[in-house]
Amino acid sequence: MKPLKPESPLDLQLVLVPCPNATGTEAAVARRMGLFSRVLPAHRFWWLLLRPRRHGPWPQQGVVVFLGGDQFWTVLLSWRLGYRHLTYAEWVARWPRWNDRIAAMGPQAADRLAQRWRTRCEVVGDLMADLSESARSDASLPAGEWVALMPGSKRAKLQVGVPFLLETADRIRAQRPGSRFLLPVAPTSSVAELVAYGGSTNPLARLYGSGEPQLVENGEDRWLVTPAGTRILLVLEQPAHGVLSQCTLALTTVGANTAELGALGLPMLVLVPTQHLHVMQAWDGWMGLVARLPLLRWLLGMALTAWRMRQRSFLAWPNISAGRSVVPERVGPITPEGIAAEAVDWLEHPQRLAGVREDLRSLRGQPGAVAALSRMVQELLPRLARSPTPPAAMTASSSDPSGAAPCSIPSGLQRDERSEEEWRSRLTPEQFQVARQGGTERAFTGRYWNHKDKGMYRCVCCGAELFASETKFESGTGWPSFWDGAAPGAITRLVDRAHGMVRTEIRCASCDAHLGHVFPDGPKPTGERYCVNSASLSFEAPGEASGA
Repeated sequence: MKPLKPESPLDLQLVLVPCPNATGTEAAVARRMGLFSRVLPAHRFWWLLLRPRRHGPWPQQGVVVFLGGDQFWTVLLSWRLGYRHLTYAEWVARWPRWNDRIAAMGPQAADRLAQRWRTRCEVVGDLMADLSESARSDASLPAGEWVALMPGSKRAKLQVGVPFLLETADRIRAQRPGSRFLLPVAPTSSVAELVAYGGSTNPLARLYGSGEPQLVENGEDRWLVTPAGTRILLVLEQPAHGVLSQCTLALTTVGANTAELGALGLPMLVLVPTQHLHVMQAWDGWMGLVARLPLLRWLLGMALTAWRMRQRSFLAWPNISAGRSVVPERVGPITPEGIAAEAVDWLEHPQRLAGVREDLRSLRGQPGAVAALSRMVQELLPRLARSPTPPAAMTASSSDPSGAAPCSIPSGLQRDERSEEEWRSRLTPEQFQVARQGGTERAFTGRYWNHKDKGMYRCVCCGAELFASETKFESGTGWPSFWDGAAPGAITRLVDRAHGMVRTEIRCASCDAHLGHVFPDGPKPTGERYCVNSASLSFEAPGEASGA
């Protein structure tokens, strides 16, 4: 589908729907994936329903695919656009009357349907079972006993989870000094946010004994270091399946992450500390909206959370799927001391961990759900399978740069091959880390992401001409984006298989400086998006002489 295959008659677009727990960064995260022709932010959802053409054009035919969240929004969207609707139901399909097809994760979801709707349903299996073997093995960690800390991605969970898990890590390390820790940073969160939730700006942090963590950078790695000396590796690349698959144990909150961990076969302790009900207003759907009413926020939030806790059955996805306890769920006024003791007990009994790991793998099921879901979508657009026209959109709630050949360097191009010491002396620390060591600056922080002056963007290392301002465009990603290089051969391409993804890295052909990556989702005439770090560039306005 487009944008990965420009010649395809199918166009993949993403519409974000209202969510009380959204951070506002979801649209930028989705754009960085390079998988969608268009990403519509949640704050424009209501305007889309009122005046679709203002947010178009929308093809005449389309399918809205529900993959998670509140099913009502996608039903409403499909009605407004006149598209057909398919729901991927993990546990229940709530609006079967308005679904053309229902893809059930398992027999449980299918059996909940009334008899008259079952002809629309097909059991396709668990999408997480399609997690590839390469995703479970790439990005190797240093040898050791690694414990993953997963406090969640919603603010309400982070406010509780970060200080709770920091103290828990300190206590585990005190009993098992060889234990090592990592914390995947959610795409909608940030390192600065994690540091803040562990520090004095978070009122709940005072209730825990870890103290304010410090951020330490060591080359490309970033660590949170507690006052007790516990070092926690921050995993910034997403998805983090590669490193998580190599961990021994995970300490996690409830949510979709328990499905990911289960698919990876990673034993986990699922934690819900209920002593902070007044801030645990992290529910989705109408309950989450009610819990945020301005005048009754505190009272209703606490009441709804307490009610949900009393009414709960299983909370972790492996347990829900199996209908029995596969991984421990600890719900109540739990403490870091108690959880650390339990985690140490698990770590001291590897045979028990191995048993849980095998149980999780047996629950995962066979791959094939993705292919089955794709087939069901195609069946809803039968004419497209026979003819390339008319175009259609597939709207759903790391790009594969296949076919991208490395550019050759013209024989007349002079290469700049200075030593590492020379580059370090010429560049700032950030420029050296990005351009010479392959790092990545944070989105929306670089000098040129919103730069609109006319001129030439040159390599910060050697001064070679890389991009003309005429090819720069606004991509919404937070990095400078161009649809072509300044001249043939100015930029080389390399296949980048790091972090469990396949991408195309771009470098300066003259000095081999890392620039960023190129994706096949740019505007015409090339259809490519050169996503570049500002730290790898310098800018020369007309009439200025290059200083490199």
